[in-house]
Amino acid sequence: FELEEIVDTTLILRSTITLDCKYPGNETVIQIHWAKVNGSLEEVICTIHRSYGNYISQKYMSRLSYVVGNSSLDLSITLRETSKVDIGIYVCYVTVFPTGTMKKVIAVQGDDFGHILPSSHQVFKENSKITLNFQNTLSGDVNKVIVQKFAKGKMSLVTYCKNSKHGRKSLSYGFDFIKRSFVNCSDFQNVTLKIHQAAIMDEGIYQCHFWSDDKNQTISVNVHIQTTGKVIIYLSIHYLLEYLTP
Repeated sequence: FELEEIVDTTLILRSTITLDCKYPGNETVIQIHWAKVNGSLEEVICTIHRSYGNYISQKYMSRLSYVVGNSSLDLSITLRETSKVDIGIYVCYVTVFPTGTMKKVIAVQGDDFGHILPSSHQVFKENSKITLNFQNTLSGDVNKVIVQKFAKGKMSLVTYCKNSKHGRKSLSYGFDFIKRSFVNCSDFQNVTLKIHQAAIMDEGIYQCHFWSDDKNQTISVNVHIQTTGKVIIYLSIHYLLEYLTP
């Protein structure tokens, strides 16, 4: 289970996969660099530089494309015609001014996650605050808590809390949740996750894993986002006006 401690996102291998990397801040992005980890070395996939332009490795040239998103901060890439050789670890390095360089680690695996049966179901309105409480019932001291999100063949690390040998708690967030969420794991018996502004992309199954020295417990919650229905209201008014117009 140690892999999830450092991997931000895990994907299931498909014929086409999108390696998602959206910078969560609002600083100026200077460079994006994608690489695949091969043992102790990193193989260059592509580089996008604000001043020097784009570079794609010849090995990936024919089957790589950049994702054209709604924001210049969407740094994702898509790989087509994938095979088992594409299984492995990928890293997205984002260099911004003046913060420096941060990275997102993505694992692509061949096996599916299996069936996940949530223990509860919660509905939140779009743009509202999501609050999830995970209550631990394990006896004994919990030394590690990991919260993950599963949705559409993708597993994302939300947060990772750990007790050190000196009794201090360390807390780190997955790349996609750094700016958008808050986790209170000061008490390992009751962990609270808050996502500031609910969006459709927040739908999925959230799992909280409690780990002690000799046992563990997993709590799963299925989250559904209820949209505002603005489009439906607009269409109703539109057709009503057409009906009333002679």
